Amino acid sequence: IALILGLMALTCAAAQATETAEPTSGFREVKVESAYESGVTLTPVDARNADVTKADVRYPGAVKMKVAYNGAQSGNEYLLCVLADNEDDVPTVDNMAYIDQKTADGATVEFNAFPKAVDAQTKSVKYTVYLSSDADAASGSIATFTKVATFEYYSAGVSDVILGDLDGDGEPTVSDAVMVLQSVVDVVTLDEKQTVAADVDKSGVVDVSDAVAILQYVVDVITSFDDL
Repeated sequence: IALILGLMALTCAAAQATETAEPTSGFREVKVESAYESGVTLTPVDARNADVTKADVRYPGAVKMKVAYNGAQSGNEYLLCVLADNEDDVPTVDNMAYIDQKTADGATVEFNAFPKAVDAQTKSVKYTVYLSSDADAASGSIATFTKVATFEYYSAGVSDVILGDLDGDGEPTVSDAVMVLQSVVDVVTLDEKQTVAADVDKSGVVDVSDAVAILQYVVDVITSFDDL
């Protein structure tokens, strides 16, 4: 606890933010099916939960997709499925990238989807977004398994990232944990590679728990981030 508090103090003492580099990965070709353009909204966001500004057809730095459906019926269950490289509209163990279920408490139901990041070898993965519910189809609400949108997760040059190594010195150190904490309190802005390296628990969000995990690695409490 004392060490964490000390690191937090260091973040407050930091004077300048690092200059942001162009993100090397993100989303592109984000498209809602024409039949659902009035009911479904997709919003790409980055690791800090900030909406990503569109650049041409790309959303650089996006790691998560907010999915909102405004045709919901309060009290009904809604299921979100995100499938990777799917052409048959059939979810399987291999193509299921994300799944979540929520009960609508009004006319809008919202999800946060975390598609799996891609590496430099894969380059890109196409994702298809599906919605389903126990609502009555006759009411006009989405009921059966329905394709509502598609998007692509692209990547370039992030395969050489070492988890926990934000400063690029080849290994996770206390200074990397400090940088994570600095990013959490908006003292520094991480570029795309640093964001990938910082998210050691692979939650899709860079937060204090990632800094704690790096410190645990440094002092040999854990020997691999796969242990998280």
